Amino acid sequence: MKKIKYNQLLTLALALAVTSSYAATLVSGGTDHLVGGGNSNDDYLISVNANNAGYANTYSGGTLLTGSINVAFNNPIVGYRFVNASSGPAINSVLESGGIVSLMTTTDTSFDSFGQNDGAFYTTTDPGSNLLSPTGSANSTAPGIRDLSDFSGSVDISGITAGSIYMFYGQWNTGASLTATMSGTALSDINSGELFGGVTATAQQNIFVTRIDFVNDLGYDTISYTSNGSRLVGAVVTAVPEPSTLALLGFAGLALMLRRRR
Repeated sequence: MKKIKYNQLLTLALALAVTSSYAATLVSGGTDHLVGGGNSNDDYLISVNANNAGYANTYSGGTLLTGSINVAFNNPIVGYRFVNASSGPAINSVLESGGIVSLMTTTDTSFDSFGQNDGAFYTTTDPGSNLLSPTGSANSTAPGIRDLSDFSGSVDISGITAGSIYMFYGQWNTGASLTATMSGTALSDINSGELFGGVTATAQQNIFVTRIDFVNDLGYDTISYTSNGSRLVGAVVTAVPEPSTLALLGFAGLALMLRRRR
């Protein structure tokens, strides 16, 4: 059997540590049905607290709905923005962090705040590991907009090699379309196609969570998205952690150990 030389092994180990094996991609990571019906407080919970970050639906003031979900975000959060509006045409930020999620915009000129106070949002307070039965008080219940006909926004991904965008949005009675485009200087746009799917809406208020997964090996700058949704809550961005210096040293050490055993 042909032996791999030490230098080749070291090069391979470092390459595996610092690069992805994927080309630039933009795909759906799936959609969850967060809320279907009901307009009372705490129909759903979103936590961006680093100790226990994720989302859950509790339905109608804490009474659990059959099939309730408790989902952790897939990687550390690097940015988020949640919005509301007392009345159109302005969309306002309620909670924001990271500076990479743009303020959402709309071509609509009249919409309202009905649908606010339907969620509990944890930022500095740790809700605990079971988001279906959180501990402590929510830091905000303000985000939420109703009566839009569409919205759009963007995320700066120039500093992220791979990650996900979680869109919290919805529609009355039906599902809501969501598409995205990844753009960069001197690079061809990558279009996602339809990202919403796989869930059944109810004939009431619906809030959905669609995860948009991306790999950005080639140096794209922005992901922009648009939806025909009539409900809007916000967006959370997560990033796959970059390999640490210790990990790189570990790969190098493994290669050196194998060399010594030759």
